[in-house]
Amino acid sequence: MGRKSNLPKEYLEKGGPGRPKGVPNKVTRCMKAQTWKVFEALDADPKTSLEEIAKKNPIWFYTVFSSKIIPKDVNLRVIQTVDDLTDEEQASLLADLELRLGK
Repeated sequence: MGRKSNLPKEYLEKGGPGRPKGVPNKVTRCMKAQTWKVFEALDADPKTSLEEIAKKNPIWFYTVFSSKIIPKDVNLRVIQTVDDLTDEEQASLLADLELRLGK
């Protein structure tokens, strides 16, 4: 049984389509912009940059900061093996790995 309202009918009519799916609301958008400004200001100062803070207190950095941005669960499924690659692709992959490892 539906509840009857004492409000006038014009207040009960459905509004517009609302915010499109995936678009953050104004408060979220504003907070992200303000947070980014503060981050840039702090990072510009060598004394308060995240790199300096992480060097001085790595335990805090890894437990508080990194835990918020590094995924907790990673599901990876390999669908191609090295044997499936051409000789050129294997050589390119090996060169890239050597470059990343500093060899």
